[in-house]
Amino acid sequence: MKKIRHSVCFVISFVPVLFNFSNIHPAEYNISASGIIEDRAAADSTKESPAVAPAEGRPIDYISIVGCHRVSRVLVLRALDLKEGEPFSNAKAIKGLKKVEKLGGVVSAEMRALPVSGKENIRLFIIISEEETRFIRPQLSRRLTNDWSVGLRLVETNFRENDEKLHASLLVGGATIVEGGWLKSFFLENPLFGIGLHFAYMDYEYLFPDFKDRLVSDRIRRLQTALSLRFNALDCLTLTASPGMDRIDVEDSMLIDQGTGEVPDSPSGTFPTFEIGLEIDMLDNEFYPTSGFKISACRKDWGFFRENAEMKNFLYRMKGTFCFRIGRPIFSIYTRDVFVHGRAPLLLVQHLGGEGSIRGYDYGIFSGANSVLGSATIRFPLNFHDI
Repeated sequence: MKKIRHSVCFVISFVPVLFNFSNIHPAEYNISASGIIEDRAAADSTKESPAVAPAEGRPIDYISIVGCHRVSRVLVLRALDLKEGEPFSNAKAIKGLKKVEKLGGVVSAEMRALPVSGKENIRLFIIISEEETRFIRPQLSRRLTNDWSVGLRLVETNFRENDEKLHASLLVGGATIVEGGWLKSFFLENPLFGIGLHFAYMDYEYLFPDFKDRLVSDRIRRLQTALSLRFNALDCLTLTASPGMDRIDVEDSMLIDQGTGEVPDSPSGTFPTFEIGLEIDMLDNEFYPTSGFKISACRKDWGFFRENAEMKNFLYRMKGTFCFRIGRPIFSIYTRDVFVHGRAPLLLVQHLGGEGSIRGYDYGIFSGANSVLGSATIRFPLNFHDI
């Protein structure tokens, strides 16, 4: 058995929304969330955009939302933060459209302003393009045990048409894993505040080779719950505080001579937890990023507020994703680091090796209290619509 405190590896691998706006008269003034302003009337007369937005300061007669079917109109108006009777603000409109596009199920948002005949007022049309918000997909995973598990995953990004995010998944086979979570965001004057719930139940067998010959019983059952409080200080910066509970159910003497020499403890019981995290997300796309970076760091404590807890540890976890393009290829660098404070119990021992970490090595062959993992990937997009 190979014992390490750190392991580093770099791997190189090669791996429409339609809507008919024919019933809306062409607007004289269009605004997008990206800040692009189009003044059709000025373009027709001067062939160039004016320096000052002509709608700026004009009273808003009324606001109409078009194309909004899966997203609550109340949420759109609240995010937009423009009210009938108030003077129009170009900067406020762009900021509001950006917030609208962050609502679950919204692909894009555009604003069109029309003058009211015989008046100084303007009418606003908010054009919403939506996407499907509910997905049910099959899952195939080798999580926890390296044996195949199958199941289903449900994701709803606009639960109850109230911009609530819901996810649930079930895996059976190599391991039994049931997970679920809910997140509700609240718009305040400037930042975004959210509250969430998360739970996970896992029933599996300890498969790593480091202490396999000392196991008395290899079955592990674990229940984790957490309440998450989220605060978006900036659009790309999220702070999270999560009190919770970790219930670990194993045999009292899971390992022979546990807690002596290099053999770790194997605590059992219910332990209060507390996790605090920071995330900076500058990726251009969540699922298929081509540029930008995403960095997250957190600290999680077990036995929080309990002096004599059997499990009194904390760990630091850091993840980073960096993407950039050189011509057509997309380069991605990924890192995942974990540092455990104190004598690591069995369930906090870090393992590397296998398909999910270091390919070409046996699953979990490297073990230790701390781990550092890095990988590099080159992707060549196949954009058939360009051919």
